[in-house]
Amino acid sequence: MAFSREEVTEIYVATFNRAPDAVGLDYWMNDSGFTDINDVASSFFDSVEAKEMYPDGTSYEDMVQNAYQNLFGRSADTGGLTYWIGELDAGHFSQSLMLQAMINGAQDTAEFGNDATYMANKAAVGLDFSDSGQSDVGLAKSIMENITDDIITVQEARSTISSFSMIEASINPPAELYTFTQEWLSGKTVYNVYDDDSNSTFESEDKITFNTDGTFHAISLTGEDIGDSMDGTYSIENGVMIMVDSEETSYIAGIDKLAEMNALKISYSDSYTSVISNSESNFSEYFFLDTQSAENYMNLHSIIDNNESSVELTNEYKFTQEWLNGRILYNVYDENQDGIFDDLTTMTFTNNTMTGVGFDGGESISSAYTVDDNGVITILETDGTITYIGGLEEITGLNTIEIAWSDTYSDAISVTEAELTANGNKEYFFLDLHSAQMFIA
Repeated sequence: MAFSREEVTEIYVATFNRAPDAVGLDYWMNDSGFTDINDVASSFFDSVEAKEMYPDGTSYEDMVQNAYQNLFGRSADTGGLTYWIGELDAGHFSQSLMLQAMINGAQDTAEFGNDATYMANKAAVGLDFSDSGQSDVGLAKSIMENITDDIITVQEARSTISSFSMIEASINPPAELYTFTQEWLSGKTVYNVYDDDSNSTFESEDKITFNTDGTFHAISLTGEDIGDSMDGTYSIENGVMIMVDSEETSYIAGIDKLAEMNALKISYSDSYTSVISNSESNFSEYFFLDTQSAENYMNLHSIIDNNESSVELTNEYKFTQEWLNGRILYNVYDENQDGIFDDLTTMTFTNNTMTGVGFDGGESISSAYTVDDNGVITILETDGTITYIGGLEEITGLNTIEIAWSDTYSDAISVTEAELTANGNKEYFFLDLHSAQMFIA
């Protein structure tokens, strides 16, 4: 192999302004058949992504300016712009070879700034993203939005990438519903969360370890039976798990895999016929794949269930777990309640964890979150503080969602515009950093 992963990553940054997805980087390194990095760079422009980004008729000036922004985070200087337009126009360079030349010639200078450092920071974050196993192109783009020549931005991005990677490939749920396999289950530990009192609070949790010899060991972690343990055997029949202990035989089927919760939604019954029907009426439990996700769910679920079900819904925009998971939002708010929206926090939502970082630096905060059927986000901080976020209106022209932020559930879902303004609780979730910064400005 005549080129490195770092070089391919630099091409991703230069061409698409994003991190390499894990699948794509693996292809270029192991399956493309290329031995020359220039051939790799040229082939990028045969892709659908490149054709959409650089359609026929794209001017040389736009090509050059785009390259400078992607690689160096700045507009092209007059001399550089004139030179590269001339080289492209004369046919001395293709667009891909121009990018390679810019990459190889990057340097930090007093005149133009830290071009080489900026590019190196983006490449470092790009490699970390790919190494985490991520292949979501949307996340690959968003992870680059805040990178500068400052090493702090690299550290913040790495923290965000870590939150993306909470679900490891070795513990992914079975690919198909209903289908447990011996290979997937053997040697695995799950955290069984269930409604022991049939009051919809899901307050009970058992830790179950499935040994490689076909036996299991379960221990109760909460409730009146805390510390009680049970041993038995398990097997798989037609994708259904059969657990046998000294008292009973239980059948467990998978209803749905919930990647955003790091969990399996399961149907649990003492009847094989009942459990395989996969009826929602049989559903009563979850298998979480890590204990923190299980505890977050129990805490958040009890909070949601205690809220008034009779609250009148007036919010026009409803959040969903599927939309929020894996998304980076830019929260703009009026910190001083003086009518000036001048504060910005980057909030990353993934796997039921929200990671918030002040745009100007500062301590990173991670909190559990979930979204209920009313479209309200509930955030539970480690100190027990609870925050509710309701969506008021999607403003497409600003690429933002106007939100109500409150420590009271009813205020987050039924507050009026006038009350929000008066209380200083009116905020925004911008979908891209540029729109947020323009709004503040």
